[in-house]
Order: sequence, then structure tokens, then C-alpha cells
Amino acid sequence: LAHAMHAAIAADHLKDGGSVLDIGASHGEFFHALFRRYDKIGGIPNNLSLTATDVSYDMCAIMSQSLPGVTIIQQDLMENPFLQSTAKYDFINCMYVLQFLPEFAQGLVLTKMCTMLKPGGILSIGQKEAKPGVIGDCLHRHYIEFRLENGYTQAEIDAKTHALKNSMWPMTHEVFMGVLTGFGMRNISTVTRNGVFATYIAQR
Repeated sequence: LAHAMHAAIAADHLKDGGSVLDIGASHGEFFHALFRRYDKIGGIPNNLSLTATDVSYDMCAIMSQSLPGVTIIQQDLMENPFLQSTAKYDFINCMYVLQFLPEFAQGLVLTKMCTMLKPGGILSIGQKEAKPGVIGDCLHRHYIEFRLENGYTQAEIDAKTHALKNSMWPMTHEVFMGVLTGFGMRNISTVTRNGVFATYIAQR
């Protein structure tokens, strides 16, 4: 649902074409959602340029097969090819990636995404947000219950929790917003939210 909503925003923003970067694209679901959206509104513009990046060679191989016409780049967000890139885009999508970067790098990478936008360009981003205290504990319990009610076993949940231990450092909402507003991003809006999972758009 979040991909579909952000794809609709992208297609509206890029109805006459432009350039799109999907960061941490995984299987390429955002672009599949974007293609479905364009199918509904008359087709893909002729001058639409699409680029997808992921740190995983395997994910890049999958996208190379399933996304013809999309430029696929294997890239680590903490290395110079990304951090020193001079490329500019009309729309950048990045869903649930920042929390897997070390805390010291998250603000740097988020700011870099903002600098890669052309004036008027849109950043589309999703993240799991840290929510300390009793409210955060309650939301975490609710999320576990939701997964159990939707087919996950406790063993699967425990295995994923173990696999992600010491590999995910979510920002708080306040820190995230501070980076965006500190850079001067405008029209910051929440698109979807479910507990500690949220997606946003912001305009340069």
C-alpha cells in the first residue's frame, strides 16, 4: 500500500517525465508499483529516466532481470561512489533503509539524498522510528501480535529478531524531522503510518 501511494505521488510529479532514483531498491517493488500506476493513467512518459541501487549483488541481479530499461547500480551508501555523487534527480525513493546504517551515518546519508534532488524535487522515504518508553513498548507488542495474527509463528519472529540484533538503529521522529528541516526541505508530509512504521514525502 505504501509503495502504491508513493508511486502515485511520483507519477503525478513526473507526468511529463524526469529522473527517478530508488535507493535500497531490493526486488524493485517501487518501480513495479510505478509502472502499474502509469498503466492506469495513460502510459510511461517517453523521457523518464529510472535508476535503482542496492548494496546486495543478488538483489541487483534480480532487478536486472525484472526491470528492463532501469539502470541498476550495486552501491554501498557509506562509500564514496554514493557520498561523492554529483547526480541530480527529480524524485528519490528510499524505503526502510536508513535504520540499517550506523547511527553516525544516518544524518549524513539523509542529507546527501536531499542534496541529490533538483530544486522542486521530491524525497519519498520510509523508516521504522524509535519510540522509547511505555508507548514504544506497547507498539512493539502490538506489532508482534499483528504478525502472529497474520501467519507468522513465534519461532519465525524470534529468528528474525535474532538476525536483526545489533544491525538496526532506528531514528526517532524528532531526529529525522530535524535533519529534513535543518536542510531546508519543505512540504514535509506523512503519507502512511502504522505504529512505529512511517513513510513521508518532502520537497526541496
